[in-house]
Order: sequence, then C-alpha cells, then structure tokens
Amino acid sequence: SLFYSKSISLAFFVSLAGLTQLVSPIFGLLSDHMVIPPSYPTYLQILGKRLPYLLLGTAMTVIGILCQMYTSFYNLWIRYIFSFTSNIIGLTILYSVMIALIPDLIPTKQIGTANGTWAFLLVCGSLFGFGAFYLVMEERIHDMYVLYVAVMLISTIVTVFFVVRHTEHIKRTKCEMTDTIKKSSNKEEEEVENSAELGDFKKETSPLLPPSTNSSSNAIGYTFPNETTKEQKKQQHRQTTNKKGACITL
Repeated sequence: SLFYSKSISLAFFVSLAGLTQLVSPIFGLLSDHMVIPPSYPTYLQILGKRLPYLLLGTAMTVIGILCQMYTSFYNLWIRYIFSFTSNIIGLTILYSVMIALIPDLIPTKQIGTANGTWAFLLVCGSLFGFGAFYLVMEERIHDMYVLYVAVMLISTIVTVFFVVRHTEHIKRTKCEMTDTIKKSSNKEEEEVENSAELGDFKKETSPLLPPSTNSSSNAIGYTFPNETTKEQKKQQHRQTTNKKGACITL
C-alpha cells in the first residue's frame, strides 16, 4: 500500500510538471512583444524584452524551492503541491527565455553551435545535481534545496550581467555604423552636387558645344545651370544611400 501511494504521488507530480509546460509558448509570446516605455527608469530599460521574464522565472523558482523545503519538512503536502507548481512554472519561463536569447544575441551561423552548447550544459547541470545529492550530501534533500537556490541565484546574476553588457555593445556598434554611413552619405552628396555644377559649367562655357536645350538662357545668351539635372542626381544619390543604410536600424 505504501508503494502504491508513492507510485500515485509520483504519477501526479509528473503529470503536473507536464501540464505546466503549456505556459512556455505563452511567456515566449509575451517576451517577444515586450516593450518598456521610455518614461521608465534607465535600469528597467536596459533589461530589454527578455530579462524581465528571466527575473520573474528566477523569483518563482526560488520561492517555490524554498516553500518546498519548508512544506516537506513539516509534511504540508497540499502546500507542497502549490510550491512545486510555482517551481516548475518558473523553470519553464526560464527555459523559454534562454531559448529566445540565443537568436537574439548569437549570429545566425553560430546558432546551431549555441543550441548544442546550451543542451550540453543542461545535461552537465543535471549530472552535477545528481552527483552532489548522492555523493556529497548523502541524500540530504534539504541541503539539496539550499544548493539549488544558490546555483539559481548565481547563474541568474551572471546571465543578466553578460546579456546587458552584450546588448549595450551591439547597440553602440550599430549607432557608430549609422553615424559613419550618415557622414559618408553627406560627403558623397556634396561631391555629387559639386561635380554636377562643374559639369554643367564646362558644358555651358565650352565654345565647341552648342547651348543646352534643357537649360534656361537670359537675354544676352548666358546659359544657367540645369537645376533639374542636379536635383535628379542628388535624388538618385539619396535613394542609393538609403538602401545602404537600411540594414543599420536599432
């Protein structure tokens, strides 16, 4: 009867863990459309659209683990179920965020390698947990709860630090590239304008060429520069410059 009760409990918690996985696409969709208003403080804006949910998942996981430790010690099994649910939902949110961070921060050619590395680290973390539980802590479950919380907090701090640092580096690089393209386009536009004026001047002052039919002349036969041609050249240059800088968008 005791074995039967344990089997039922195990099946119940496994089913509960499976059901909580359904929240993963919901939080993934929410993080995709997360927008922090500009009126919010700077320390909230630098978190971007992924890290708020990373912190939410960490908080739910840590609170759930601590409550599991407390309720299991005093045999409060109904409360233990809610604590377990909070823990698993928090982990599900963390997995969703970590999967989304890979294409956000990693170049397209390296996404496969990054996914493989992430999966490898998950397996290593599981092996470390089992090894610590059986070999170091001698199956003391409450010590395992404490270790779990410590690893969770440290890994979250490290992840937030490097994600914020890498995101700021990407933004700074894009701004520098955008400024360079703007300066280059302005310089090229001036050169195009100067070359157009010089070409019109040579054409109009040359004694070997007939007066331009598209240009306007005054009463004494002086031909003014062809403004339509210069504007067309400047417009073509602006279109070309816009195509070059279209990909540099924050």
